[in-house]
Amino acid sequence: MKKNKRFRLALCITLVISLLMSMMSVYADLVTFQKITGYSSKEGSSGSGGNMPYIGSCAVHSSVINNPFQPIYPYGTQITLTQSIPMYDGSNRTVFTVEDTGDIDWKRYNQGRITWKFIDTWHGTGPKGGPIDQWLLEEFGTKVRDYNVNI
Repeated sequence: MKKNKRFRLALCITLVISLLMSMMSVYADLVTFQKITGYSSKEGSSGSGGNMPYIGSCAVHSSVINNPFQPIYPYGTQITLTQSIPMYDGSNRTVFTVEDTGDIDWKRYNQGRITWKFIDTWHGTGPKGGPIDQWLLEEFGTKVRDYNVNI
């Protein structure tokens, strides 16, 4: 009788440890040496996930060329950079949420201008070529960071 209880207890502990280990691999994947870019959008335009962009939202690659509705990470995924980046509003951020897809035709990726798991951070609304776009081009540029993915 005691051996049966010990066996069940050992089995339960093994299952719990296995479950925790598999959760850790899903919730804390470290992605290294990826390019971080920035973008703005015109007033009223939503991301491919259907939500309006906000400071702290970002776009990631589409997993299928020319399909903006299949990002490499599910919408709502939290991405935490290991080092902050400056934002147009003057703040610094490390945490972003996937709400959009970028480089839909993979053109920038195929040209070597971005990495496969790049993050395109949203900085505000404004006209194309306006002050935000100028700041992104002249000040922000392209950053390289490691990040954790929390699905």
